Amino acid sequence: MSLHLGAIGVSKVTSMLLEQGFLINQPIYDNGYDLVTDYRGVLKRVQIKSTGQHEEGRNRQKLKFAAVRGPGAAACLPKTIYAKGVVDVFIFFHTKHNVLFIIPAEKLPRTMSVYFAPNCEWRDNWDVLRVEQQKKYGKLKHGDR
Repeated sequence: MSLHLGAIGVSKVTSMLLEQGFLINQPIYDNGYDLVTDYRGVLKRVQIKSTGQHEEGRNRQKLKFAAVRGPGAAACLPKTIYAKGVVDVFIFFHTKHNVLFIIPAEKLPRTMSVYFAPNCEWRDNWDVLRVEQQKKYGKLKHGDR
């Protein structure tokens, strides 16, 4: 992924998060995640991955994302899979379709690439970032902030 594409993804996702009522904090240096969301006092470390790639399969399309970290070829270093405990939530943003997939880190397969069907359960699943509030305040209704 290019730095340019990554910056576009982080900017667009940040805007979407603000529209959904989240407060956003950005770390001063790279600590393994792009930002921290704050929703009703619950903080989540979020890593944003952006792509424009897709693959055509048997009668359906899959959106492909890299699920690795590190500078890669630009710095002659290998990319690695994220270690457990570094990130709470991944947001995968597809630039060409302008859609995002929000998935808890523990649900992410430990692979270099991740594929999503365009209408899978993780698409626009803002409740992943609000899950602690469901336990604390009861089930959120659509539109609650």
